Formats: sequence, C-alpha cells, structure tokens
Amino acid sequence: MVHSFTFRFWVKRDRSIVSHSFFAVYMTCSATITPLAEVDNLKALWTEFETRAARPFFLSWTWLDVAICYDATQIYVIRIVDHVGELIGLGWLCALREKRHKIMSVTQLRLHEVGSDAAATVPVEFNSLMTLEGRETEAWEAFLTTALTGDCPAWDEIVLTNADPKLEDLMVARGLRTHRRAENMSAYVDLATLRDQGVGGIDDYLMQLSRNTRSQVRRSLRLYEERGVVTLDRASTPQEAHDYFTELAHLHEHKWRALGEKGLLSNAQYLAFNRTMIDRHFSSGVIELVCVKVGGETIGLLCNFVDQGRVLFNVGGFTTSADNRLKPGMVTQALAIADHLDRGNIVYDFMAGNDRYKYSLGERGPDMVQFAIQKPRPAILLESAVRSAKLAVTSAFHPRRGSEEEAGATLKNPRAAVGSD
Repeated sequence: MVHSFTFRFWVKRDRSIVSHSFFAVYMTCSATITPLAEVDNLKALWTEFETRAARPFFLSWTWLDVAICYDATQIYVIRIVDHVGELIGLGWLCALREKRHKIMSVTQLRLHEVGSDAAATVPVEFNSLMTLEGRETEAWEAFLTTALTGDCPAWDEIVLTNADPKLEDLMVARGLRTHRRAENMSAYVDLATLRDQGVGGIDDYLMQLSRNTRSQVRRSLRLYEERGVVTLDRASTPQEAHDYFTELAHLHEHKWRALGEKGLLSNAQYLAFNRTMIDRHFSSGVIELVCVKVGGETIGLLCNFVDQGRVLFNVGGFTTSADNRLKPGMVTQALAIADHLDRGNIVYDFMAGNDRYKYSLGERGPDMVQFAIQKPRPAILLESAVRSAKLAVTSAFHPRRGSEEEAGATLKNPRAAVGSD
C-alpha cells in the first residue's frame, strides 16, 4: 500500500522558531511500534534478521535479551516492512519520563536505551535502526511516519544517544525540530591492519605510538616491574567475573568521588545491567573482565564487550598514585590491546568519550551525538527560548565560551561516568 502524508511541524533555524511544512512523501514501507509483550517469537525474529543486517553489538539479540530482563512494559518493538511485506528494519524504544529544571517533566521514547530513570540509562553507541543494507533511509522514513502520525506511545521527545550526526541532519532535512544534547568523539585501534603490518606483542604495538606516549607507557612499565611481575589475567568463570567487576566498580567510584563526581556505584541500573550480562552471556565470550596486576596487586581492571572480532571498551577501574610517572590506565589498556592483537581480533574500540589517553593509544573514530526529536509542546518551546537567551548573553560577554556552548553539549557526556577510567 502507498501512503501519502503532509503535516505541519516546528523547526529551529537561526535561534528562532518558525512554522514549516513537511513535504509530501510517498511511502513504500510501513512501520509498526508494538508493546514487547505483544510480539510473538521475538528471539527468533531478531536473531534471524541480524544475520542479514549490518548491526553493532548494541542492536544484537544479546543486548536486547539483557534489556528485557528489566521493566519490559516500558519497551516497544519497531518493525519496518516494505510494500511486499519483507522485513527491512528492526529496533526498540524505551518509554521514560525525564525531569528537567526540577519542575519540567518530559515524556521520552529512547532508542535502544533501557532504564527506569532517564538520568541514568544504560548508554548505547553507533545508535540507529537495524536495517538491511541500503534501506536505512526508507526505514527511518517509515518509522517517523508512524511515530508522528500513526499508532505510537505518547511522547514529547524521541532521544537518540551516541548516533551518527548524519542522522540528526536527516531529521532536520525532513523538517523536524531537533535539539542536540551532547556530542562526543571516539577512538579505536585497527588491530587487523597492525597485524597485517607484522605488529605483534606489546613492544611492537608501543612502537606504533607517538614518542611521548611510548615513553610514558614504557617508563611506567619499568617502574611497575621494579615492584613485581606484571601480569594480565582474564576472568575464567562467571563468579570470577563478578568479583573482578566488584573490584572495578570500587576503583571507579574512588577516582570519580575524588574528582567531586559520582562513580559507577552510584548508577544502580548500569551495575545491574552488566551483572545480568555476566550471568546470561559470560559463557559465550561476549563480555570479558581483564585484570592487570603487579606482584599480585591489582593496578587496573577492564570490562569489555567482544562481538564479531570487535573489542568494545565498556568501563575501567584503576588505582591512583601520588607518583605521576605511574600510568595504571594507560598500562592496562596497552597490555589489553596487545593481548587482543595476538588473539586475532580486528578492532579495539574505545568508543565514545573525549578522554585524551584514548587518542594517544589509538586513532580518532567517528563522531557521535545525542539529540532529541521534539514536539512543539509549550514547555519545550519555553525551554528552548530560555536556552537561546542564555546563549546570547553568554556569547555577548564571553564569546569563546558562548561559541563552545553553541557547538557542544547542553548535557554532560552520557558515558562520562561509565565509559571511562
């Protein structure tokens, strides 16, 4: 069936709110948004489709299997089919309420994020719909049609975290009102290319880094070796993985509390999600806990996801020292990278985050943004007007700071307290 639709929406241009007509589009695809409980054979549907579609780990059945262990009543499944009924796209939404400015309550649909608290959801990356190759734009057109004019849970905002900036551009080009909430760089190490170049082991890997970075890591390793043997261990049982994760969480909390921020122990949803991942999927190897020790004493731990040869840095915890020559985080990461290089994996992905060490140990990857598609609710329009006025004042008195705020995030990096050391 071919559908034609036209509707009026609001867009933000040059800091002003204007009315804009969304042009007529003739749809050859359609989307449904269905409560999770009403989807039959979801596992079979999902696992079959992901064998045909390009997808990151965060769109895999493994991830969704853990997500639905929580309040499944909040989750809605997106299915997109073409004009002959062939499935071309899948995704899911989590319905949440976010409280802003202490008095403003916003109803959100979050793409592929889970949690009961919008302020502490479990973040995802490389976020988009899972589609067949070459069908992403069609899938998004169909989903937006249903979300805006069809049968869909009530919403004020649809939030995409750590998505490709081109997705936000697509929304703007369609005449939708968007608000960028955060932006991040990312970094990775191309293990496959290094291996093809004959690189193997920690010494070879360090030779690929800048002179300054190489010097810091080598000096730190020498200092640690004076204390005892440096070893890299990997949890071999679910219980050992839980023990390592507990130790990691305490190290993470200690560091962030010292900086005046909340750490991993303050995010109950994130802790529970990772522990459930260990319980349900540790045996398949998709989650690993790595521990680097010096003379039997822990200096750093990593929790990574491993999927299709890609190692995804999830969270780390490292000791602190008054001796600034010691770099426990860099040493732990460097040893883990060298280990995965030897194990035959293809990429070590630091994922989103602006931490300097990631770009010292790897190379820059794609940028990611968190943005919201917004309906023109009065409270949202007022919030936008106040934000624009504040930005104008800041730009007038502090031009550099104002330009940074305009180009950057209005909220903290969604991975700030979890995807870093």
